Amino acid sequence: MKKQLLFTICLLISGIAAQASHLMGGQMTAKNIGGLTYEVTLTVYRDTVGIPINTSTTIYYSDTSGIPFATNTVPVVGPFSFGNGVETYYYIDTITFPSSGNYSMWYEDCCRNAAILNMTSAGGESFHLSTALFADSTNSSPVFLNEPITIAQLNVPFTYNPLPFDADGDSISWMLDVPVSSAGTVVAGYVLPSSDSLVPFTMDAVTGEITFLPNAVGYYVVSVLVMEYRGGVQIGEIRRDMQIIVVQSSNGPVNLTLNSPNAPFSGKNYSIESGTAFNFTVIANDPDGNAVNIAANGDAFRLANPATFTSTIVGGVTTATLSWNTSTANERNAPYIIGLRVNETYGIYNFSNDISIHLNVAKATGLNNPSKNEVKFNVYPNPTSDYMMLNFTSNSNSDARIEIRNLAGQIVKGFDAIKVANGVNVIQVKDLNLNQGVYLVNMIQDGKNLGTSKLNIR
Repeated sequence: MKKQLLFTICLLISGIAAQASHLMGGQMTAKNIGGLTYEVTLTVYRDTVGIPINTSTTIYYSDTSGIPFATNTVPVVGPFSFGNGVETYYYIDTITFPSSGNYSMWYEDCCRNAAILNMTSAGGESFHLSTALFADSTNSSPVFLNEPITIAQLNVPFTYNPLPFDADGDSISWMLDVPVSSAGTVVAGYVLPSSDSLVPFTMDAVTGEITFLPNAVGYYVVSVLVMEYRGGVQIGEIRRDMQIIVVQSSNGPVNLTLNSPNAPFSGKNYSIESGTAFNFTVIANDPDGNAVNIAANGDAFRLANPATFTSTIVGGVTTATLSWNTSTANERNAPYIIGLRVNETYGIYNFSNDISIHLNVAKATGLNNPSKNEVKFNVYPNPTSDYMMLNFTSNSNSDARIEIRNLAGQIVKGFDAIKVANGVNVIQVKDLNLNQGVYLVNMIQDGKNLGTSKLNIR
């Protein structure tokens, strides 16, 4: 899906500015609007200190050959204020694909901000975005439900969740990737943003939450890659590039208290009996006396029985409540991810951080009174690369083992026994280190195999 031919180099517009340090990031998505016709939206974030945005740009479209069959010049729409010295612009195009199948679309501009610290020579690298799409009468690309966060505070924990989402119900997975430059080649000398060694820069494989503890001021680029799967086959891909600017500030971070009557398995991971209510409360106050605003997003707000969210400020204390009356229609193997964004303004900066809530909705019998003959055992995301989540029902409190076998039945990966509880359990397994291919995952408890699931390693 990452194919980009060097042919695209000759397609670069000759009049592009040589120092377009205004480019802070962006993404490109495609929405089906009928038949094989799509609305393609290129979103670009501009640093207002830099040069003006291009009044038009070119979006290229190709089939699997990589040779463009359309090069459309698209006018800009904007600006729209984003905050923290950033503006948002849109280039919105319409394309009708000649037939159902796999296509790529891309955009390129020169050059990246020369002040970027986590690549060798940022000023000499182009800003390149691409999207892979399987075009048919219904499919649209995944999207990001959350806007980027552009400012981080030195020596203060930073959390950000772009909230990847696919409205078609296709399986998606995500990862941190190396930003790309001219013709889709990776930039030189890329490293992740500088972080305290005890809190390295990471992206949670389940929730999509990015965390780090900034330990050096400056400009950094982060690239998030989202892969879309149907029937175990990758059919699409989108990318978001974004600058994170680490600044020094005397701002006192917001104090948060998280409460829920639902018992979590760990951290902010919850299991919910379908047909019952889930409630989660955040209480926030700022040591500097600044107003704190909390917003919410996620796929649970897009259902026939949507989750609800309220936020009030009384006496300088912000109280936000997430509520969801679940139904049996909400049962699914993959979790629902809710993102709560906490915002405060201090001086010239707006500081934001995300709280990611991971909700598993399962049958009541699987939680409190599992049948002796019923075993619920699921592996996701699938396909995956180097991690997996196991969602299964246990009939007792006891140890369990995970085994991964190849198709010849040989054990290629074993894990130490883990403690599981009576009811639904969710386990994350990292660092699989398996070659590409198909494997069989077994969960063994009390000497019995709870089930076998296929695992595809891409």
